[in-house]
Amino acid sequence: AFASRIPASRRAEVDRRAVAWRRRLRDERSLPAESYPQPDGRCLLRLSVMDGAEELMRILLMAPSRPDRIELRWQAVGQAVYRAVLQELFAAVTEQPALPGDCALEDLDGQTLLLLGDGEPLRIALTLPEAETARRLASAWPDCRKALPDRIWKAVTNANIF
Repeated sequence: AFASRIPASRRAEVDRRAVAWRRRLRDERSLPAESYPQPDGRCLLRLSVMDGAEELMRILLMAPSRPDRIELRWQAVGQAVYRAVLQELFAAVTEQPALPGDCALEDLDGQTLLLLGDGEPLRIALTLPEAETARRLASAWPDCRKALPDRIWKAVTNANIF
């Protein structure tokens, strides 16, 4: 086999670095980030959190500019941003699960897709297991929508990628 032709010292080095490479490949698949420069100098960021083939969260954020190495920055903070978005929404939940005008629910084969926001500067899509949870989180959106774009932007641009 090919591996048997590699000197033992090199195999040991490959084995030692394989853990970091596997983690990096996993992060690239589970935390994809894309950027789309706009004619006015701003940049539309598409930031996702995946669980296998399932998209748990998709953020569309109109940013003032394109951060350098956005993919690495999102991989560094994506899980923390996902937790922070959920924590902020759950903290602001009201007892009346009214659906605000800039929110929508869609059925996804037994799960619920919650769409928050109507575009600029932020739109978030969350996949949730229950429609009731989605409605409760949507009720918190009016209290959270103003602060989240700036908090997400700061998390991405301040990410430690070195």
